[in-house]
Amino acid sequence: MPMLEELLGDLSGNGAGAPPAAQVERSPAPRVRVHTKDSDQAQICLGVPSYPIEHPDRYSVQLLATVLGGGMSSRLFLEVRERRGLAYYVYGTNQSYTDAGTLVAQAGVDIERIDQAVGTVVEQFRRMAEETVPADEPRRGHRRGRAACGAGHHRRRGHAPRRHRPVRGRRALPLAPRVTQ
Repeated sequence: MPMLEELLGDLSGNGAGAPPAAQVERSPAPRVRVHTKDSDQAQICLGVPSYPIEHPDRYSVQLLATVLGGGMSSRLFLEVRERRGLAYYVYGTNQSYTDAGTLVAQAGVDIERIDQAVGTVVEQFRRMAEETVPADEPRRGHRRGRAACGAGHHRRRGHAPRRHRPVRGRRALPLAPRVTQ
């Protein structure tokens, strides 16, 4: 307990204390980071700023993320992987936090075709920004999400299965299998 008091003693016990919002650096110019290693594959990740989790339009952005890269009927999957054969995998997702968000596309591509893959992903982001999304595209994504939830398969990338999530402040761990002799 003394260590907890030392580390957490200044926090209010009622959950009312909230940290100040982070100061997010917003640059109008594109930012690029390249990490190079000897490989015949490249992992690309392109993103744009999005809404924080409390924004009233956050659900619209989630729907756009589904249209962009949320399954086999998504724009990224159809254009980047199926039509052009540029990626081993491709998806898009929206990550919303308390003070910011990011709409991201990721793909694993052949290193020899990386420029074409990046160009195609950028083209899909531009289409999302400039064109009205036809009514049937969100419906397909919505049906896919509902079907996955109903079948128990819906799991956002990066999220632990329910049995590994915290339960009332404690981490619920799966029981180890019993070995009988």
